[in-house]
Amino acid sequence: NLVAYITQINGLDSIWLRQLTTNTNLQILPPSDEVIRRMRFSADGQSIFFIKGKQGNASSLFRTAAIGGVPQQILNGIEDVLALSPDGKKIAFVKMSEPKKTWSLSVANLDGSEEVSLITRFITEPIWSIAWSNTNQSLTFATGETRTGQTNVSLFQYDFKTQTEKLLTQ
Repeated sequence: NLVAYITQINGLDSIWLRQLTTNTNLQILPPSDEVIRRMRFSADGQSIFFIKGKQGNASSLFRTAAIGGVPQQILNGIEDVLALSPDGKKIAFVKMSEPKKTWSLSVANLDGSEEVSLITRFITEPIWSIAWSNTNQSLTFATGETRTGQTNVSLFQYDFKTQTEKLLTQ
């Protein structure tokens, strides 16, 4: 029964772990002037994945042991959208290309190897949510604009077997 959370003290972000049964807290990552976002436990609960980077810049994905330790940098240049596969072997994430003005939905092994871009969207259609199927055979993702006051969001599903995407809702 563990809960990982981000706390900010004097403008510095840090990661803490709370053990619910003993009501104790353990600092996992010391305070940093970089913004920490989107923490996820690995499927086996032994690691915590998180995104860290300077405000307004592309960030990096890190992994650290759930009980603390030195974080390992896994991937560079990712946005703050990620999902770990239920089997604990893959990670899905979003990258933005400034020169091309595009977003791409990509997957890689948990160590960052074998990165593959699955789909690409124009910069006006950000990908902002990802979810794996229970069988690891597809990804559902949301794309669209919500910051203009109008909600123009669509849900798609990417099938790994057929390497195709399908519109689910608009």
